[in-house]
Amino acid sequence: MRNLVIILVAVVLCSCGFNEYKISNLEKRNLNFEELPLEVKNFLSNRPKCKDSGMILFLELSDTTNFSLETVNTLIGPWVNYEKLIDKQKNIYYKITQEVPYPYIIFRNKLYIPDKYDILCGGSVFEAIYTEYQLK
Repeated sequence: MRNLVIILVAVVLCSCGFNEYKISNLEKRNLNFEELPLEVKNFLSNRPKCKDSGMILFLELSDTTNFSLETVNTLIGPWVNYEKLIDKQKNIYYKITQEVPYPYIIFRNKLYIPDKYDILCGGSVFEAIYTEYQLK
C-alpha cells in the first residue's frame, strides 16, 4: 500500500507543470509599430480610441475559441497573482506575471504585448515597443 501511495504522489508531481510555460521563457523579439505584421498594425490603428476592449485582443475569429484568459488570485487576500493564457486546443497555458502591461494581442500563434499600459486610450500605439512571443 505504501508503494502505491509513493507511486501516485510521484505521478502527480511529475505531471504538474508539463503544460505550463512562463512567457518570459518563450522565444521572443522586440518590435516597434512599423515592424508589426500588417494585420496587427491595421487592427491597432483602426480601433476606436478609449474603447474598453479588456485585457486580451483577438485578431482572428478562430483564436477566440482556441484561447482564453483567466486571472489567478493569491492565496491570501484579494490580490492578483498572475494571468493565465490558456490554449484550449493544445491543453497548455502561459503564465503572465502581474507587472506585464496589457492588452495581450494574439495573432497567428504569436502573442504581442506592449511595453506600456493604456496604449489604446493614450494614443501611444505608434510609440509603444511590442514584445512578440512565439507560442508553443
